[in-house]
Amino acid sequence: MGHGLKLCQDKKMMEYLRDLHISLEMCPTSNAKTCGYYDFSSINNNFHEYNTSNRYPLKQYLDEGVGVTINTDNRGISQTSLAGEYLKACHLTEGGLSKWDVLKIVRQGFVSSFLSLKHKNIMLKQSEKHILSFLIHDYLEPKNLNV
Repeated sequence: MGHGLKLCQDKKMMEYLRDLHISLEMCPTSNAKTCGYYDFSSINNNFHEYNTSNRYPLKQYLDEGVGVTINTDNRGISQTSLAGEYLKACHLTEGGLSKWDVLKIVRQGFVSSFLSLKHKNIMLKQSEKHILSFLIHDYLEPKNLNV
């Protein structure tokens, strides 16, 4: 489905999309340029391009369980990459995005892909192995502390 930038204004429609597993294709750079979302990185004097009170709804959608993917929209016009879009999404979210949020978005990209079910399941299993490995390494393995 499209960017869903006004979806946050309709709780019933958010529930509908969530319940039917319909994902939103959010494009942070394009969305910020067209809607002027507040860029929280401007607090650190990194970016001043957008400075409004308009809040980007991505985190709200994640918290409500709506499937979200991050995309580049038009890389030529937006002058961005997929990595740049994830960074922009973090800048447009108060407090940034957690690693868990990012991993959910990455996984949702596989869930929402237009691959055949067979190939989608193969890609999901591979991605989930990487995600699980990352989580085990990052959160469960003891840290080497020099005390």
